[in-house]
Amino acid sequence: MTDSKLPFYNILGEIEYLSGYPLSFGDWPSSGKPLSAEQQSLIDETSYILRKSPTEAHVRAEDLNLASFEDDSKVVARKILPKKGTDLGDGIQKLGIEARLLKWLSESTKLPVPRIQSPLDIQDRNIVIMDKLPGTMLLNTYGTLNTLAKARPNILTSYALIALELFELDVPQRIGTFDPDMVSGSFNVTPMISVHFRATKVFEDIRQYLDFLFEMKKASPLIDGDDGGNLDELKRHTDCILADLSSNANAPTLFRCVLVHRDLNDMNILVDKSGSITGVIDWEYQVLHPAVLAACYPPWLSYDGCSDPRFVNPIMTLWLDSPKESKRLRDLYLEFVKSRNHKYWEALVLGAQLRSCVEWLLSNACDPGCRRMKKWMEATFSAS
Repeated sequence: MTDSKLPFYNILGEIEYLSGYPLSFGDWPSSGKPLSAEQQSLIDETSYILRKSPTEAHVRAEDLNLASFEDDSKVVARKILPKKGTDLGDGIQKLGIEARLLKWLSESTKLPVPRIQSPLDIQDRNIVIMDKLPGTMLLNTYGTLNTLAKARPNILTSYALIALELFELDVPQRIGTFDPDMVSGSFNVTPMISVHFRATKVFEDIRQYLDFLFEMKKASPLIDGDDGGNLDELKRHTDCILADLSSNANAPTLFRCVLVHRDLNDMNILVDKSGSITGVIDWEYQVLHPAVLAACYPPWLSYDGCSDPRFVNPIMTLWLDSPKESKRLRDLYLEFVKSRNHKYWEALVLGAQLRSCVEWLLSNACDPGCRRMKKWMEATFSAS
């Protein structure tokens, strides 16, 4: 565990001091306990591939180990393990796509992503080995940062520069999961692999994508059957928003597909003690999204849509900062990106309501009858 309690903000805007995320779920050899058979197998395969023996290992997750070697190098090794009710082939496919994407990003951009060390052909070994990036997860660090470190020129600026570089990448113009093949030089798009679902096809435009999301939400057990017509109401609002965006002179830019990290939470952003971002990890859930959905504020500052305290599931939500400070930092972010990339700024501003609509469709929180979503619609669209 982290050494001390960290400040978080609850639904009432009050500070709660809680433990951070564990740095390890098992340590070898310092704990004096042997690794599980699966973990030992992963370490053995890592040692065989890299041709050197580890001096210590730390269990970060069931299928993920951090290993250190005598030459002071550190790697993260990951292997898809068989699990009841899951398709091992799907996991291997997802791991392979992530490895190919990381190799492409590390060779084609300046983004702080892990460098792949293992062969990209993992069909036989089912393992990926990558560099351990420096830094600590944002979740365990943010509460220790002072006001200056939270704003420019540290975490806010470094996040913005990462977002802008992703925004400017030349990627295929279809909506799905990006699978670049460095060997053949081809840029492939597969049906979207998201955190909680897999799409049935690649989408040619945003309307196809939204139709799929509405169908999926209506069939979701999370809404407990009848949505009371609330999803049809949300559909009317999204149709109006899309019509307005489509009539904009810059519509082609707003709907241009952009690479997005869809699991960019506070555990997948690494920072140093000053608050500068040193790494963005866990790219298994990445998609090509229209710019109006891709441009967004730093996720740890979100207080709108599904993250609005008035409409969230109260037992599931904590924030890293207060509503007032988050608003101040969002304004600084908006000012900074406007000075660097007007197209990103325009997508960020004009896409705000549409992004919130989509987040409600993607939400994995229980919302029987879509009643919390209904309250959000009443508060958001009542004037119109």
